[in-house]
Amino acid sequence: MKKIWLFVVVLFLSACAVKNPKTQNPPTQTMRILLSSPAIKINDMGFLRHEGGGLILQIYKLGKPLLALSVRDKICLNGACYAKRIFNEKFFNHAHYDDFLSDILKARPLYAGKNLQKSPCGSTQVLEAKNYAIVYELCGENVRFWDKISRVRLQLTRQK
Repeated sequence: MKKIWLFVVVLFLSACAVKNPKTQNPPTQTMRILLSSPAIKINDMGFLRHEGGGLILQIYKLGKPLLALSVRDKICLNGACYAKRIFNEKFFNHAHYDDFLSDILKARPLYAGKNLQKSPCGSTQVLEAKNYAIVYELCGENVRFWDKISRVRLQLTRQK
């Protein structure tokens, strides 16, 4: 009888045991976001979430949603969705490559690290072509993107 009771207790406790957790998405990151282009100017706090294999950037002004940007197989801005290259053409005035915006939001080098220079706190890239003149700096997890030709500036300063 004791063996049966011990078996039931072990079975009961093992049902509550922690299983190997699935890989979790990184937590939501709070950041100060500066977004300046000929069409839009925003300098406020926001959140970057990794969700469902994509990214969601939300910016709030006075506690109310101001901008919602979703990057998955398409890029959606406040509910209007575009193919990635079309969004890049509209926002950056150049099509670039599909994951261009995603690389910026994830603080990864652009164009597979072309012209990448190491700096004391991270790296810098200066990329120039007929349609763009980009200065892109990664310092820790902070990002500064500036395209002198299209006048697009994006800064992401992660808060701790």
